[in-house]
Amino acid sequence: MTKANILITGASGYLGGTLLARWQSAQILGYEKLYALIRTKQFSSLSGLPNKRPLLDTDPELYELQKNANPPMKEMEVSLDTNCHVVELGLEFRVKTYVFSPCIVYGKGEGFGNPISIQTVDIVNAALACKYVYSITDPSDKWPVCSVSDTINYAILLIKAVLNGQDLDYGKNGFYLASSGRLCWMDLYKGVAKALYNRGLINDDNVRPITEEARETISKGLGITPDTIELKVAGNSWYEPDHAKAIGWKPEFGPERILELVDDEVSLILGNLTDSPRGHR
Repeated sequence: MTKANILITGASGYLGGTLLARWQSAQILGYEKLYALIRTKQFSSLSGLPNKRPLLDTDPELYELQKNANPPMKEMEVSLDTNCHVVELGLEFRVKTYVFSPCIVYGKGEGFGNPISIQTVDIVNAALACKYVYSITDPSDKWPVCSVSDTINYAILLIKAVLNGQDLDYGKNGFYLASSGRLCWMDLYKGVAKALYNRGLINDDNVRPITEEARETISKGLGITPDTIELKVAGNSWYEPDHAKAIGWKPEFGPERILELVDDEVSLILGNLTDSPRGHR
């Protein structure tokens, strides 16, 4: 039987780098060659996909939903198009593809590139730019969340299951979400506000409704246009994991864990801020 080759994208990034750092200790066997590329927000209200009902990663229509989505932002269009293109190329060349979807991820990365996440960093940078924390989204909006250790453990289990020949969904049905549950953005905003205020870096620990002036300041601080702020630190997603059952993945930490560790997360971010992120989502 021919052994498989494995391609890992984003190897210098937060998640890809952590996966490679744990590769040897995870004792992943049964493959020929491992390729790593040094080089996305999907499944949300910002992607043009349904966000009024649970959307499972086992939904048989998930590929078609992405293919036919009409996202309001160009970056989301590129992200969804990439997912579909990878799947289509896999079908064309008879290569099984598995699209692994992270969410809000927190904790210290272990790779050689970027040691910090993206969305938590953007919340901190937005606050530092304004000296206040602003709510960018509806108070009831939620987003999937998962610790970096749980996320990477899922990725390792998925890779091992594939190499062991387990009958898993792939291609148009091969979308895998790592999430321990959904968390209100407002709770995360409040935690970051408290941590930054306690360090004397912002003027108070309140969370304010967004204003046009603040929107302009935040966009400059994040290096983006004002109309894309929601793409970085807001949105509502009903995307839920269901494929995890097939490989026996259960997260060690619930979604509230990030709130318990938000002060540590802010310290990690402040200690690793640069002019531009190292690596990508």
